[in-house]
Amino acid sequence: MGARGTVIATAILLIVAVIFWFDTPSSSPPSRPGILSDEQTSQAQGSPGPKLVNFEASLVIDLRLTLRNETRTTAREGGVWTNTERRSLVDDFINDLTTLRTIGDISVEAGDLASFGLKPPQAIVEARLRDSDAPTTLLIGARNPSATAVYVQMGEGGKVYLAGALIEWELEKCFQTLTPNSPHGAGTP
Repeated sequence: MGARGTVIATAILLIVAVIFWFDTPSSSPPSRPGILSDEQTSQAQGSPGPKLVNFEASLVIDLRLTLRNETRTTAREGGVWTNTERRSLVDDFINDLTTLRTIGDISVEAGDLASFGLKPPQAIVEARLRDSDAPTTLLIGARNPSATAVYVQMGEGGKVYLAGALIEWELEKCFQTLTPNSPHGAGTP
């Protein structure tokens, strides 16, 4: 074999080594209990779970959103949302909230809530329904490791679920469209 054959054989060997290097899966970091790996998340996303909340959008009469330590509110008066000029974004958020399905439920001990971004929560959604005294409260936590979902706790001390990260974006849009509440409570439903 001449110099030309040696160069060709070396090039082929190099190509095979590069393909092998990139095709071999890396060892994944050890997972924390209750946190879904990227593979588990994508498997769970293939079969949607139950709805996150169990009510119809038309039943929501009052919405209280807390984000970055600021609370904004809106109420449905005569079929129209108050404290906003973009009422359709409030409707969009509530519709998305009522159709959102869980990706999985997470086993979390009370002392571990901080590692899921739930103590303190990143955001709080309180929806008061027609003919109901107590609001439905969702505590929104951190994103999962692949950033495709967020941890959501059903009220203080409630069950923790993994839900699509779209709800975080919709929450931000709705929050931004609401007029900031005055410190003296004016504009609060």
